[in-house]
Amino acid sequence: MSTQVTYRQQVAAEAEAILLRVRHTTYTHETYVDVATGTYDMDCSAYAGYVLQRIAPRHYGTIHNGGGAHGPLAVDFYHRFAALPPAGSDGWRPVRPLGDARRGDIVAWDFPDRKPGDNTGHVFIVVDDPQVLDDGVVAVRAYDSSDVEHYDDTRGHGGDSPATGLGSGTIHFRYASSGIQFRFGPTDTYHGAPVAIGRIEPLAN
Repeated sequence: MSTQVTYRQQVAAEAEAILLRVRHTTYTHETYVDVATGTYDMDCSAYAGYVLQRIAPRHYGTIHNGGGAHGPLAVDFYHRFAALPPAGSDGWRPVRPLGDARRGDIVAWDFPDRKPGDNTGHVFIVVDDPQVLDDGVVAVRAYDSSDVEHYDDTRGHGGDSPATGLGSGTIHFRYASSGIQFRFGPTDTYHGAPVAIGRIEPLAN
């Protein structure tokens, strides 16, 4: 197994291990973790950052922190990956197209038309190889934190908030004349947003 695969596998394995420890979880911008009780309250960027801090802190440190005490926001992950040269930089390599993403890669997007107070975008860790569906939609299984139900979501399936906090689910992507669009789940509509993918690689000593 190459070092590159090991890095990606470690990221995915840590994301999965955290999910196995979860007993209470809520999607919130105020991060709170109590490992003893299995409580993980955080949003998508905090989850991705938490994983990276544990597995690859030097890589995490190369991502601009636009969230202050919160840590890098989803849009910070997006801009880090979107700006990468083809050969990569500082332990990150861009992945294009989406169908080439692999387990442990990190996908992020920006909401360029957001208003103050809106989420800046979304970021997640890829669970396994994307699947191309009959209608050309690319289905990508994600480890993430969200309050929107995904396809085949592991989070709750009833009540006022059917999907909140850390979990795993599939997100659908399609290509349109205006660019790439995504949909979290069957109750969601397609949204357009620029998407960027980062693949973790060894850092130079």
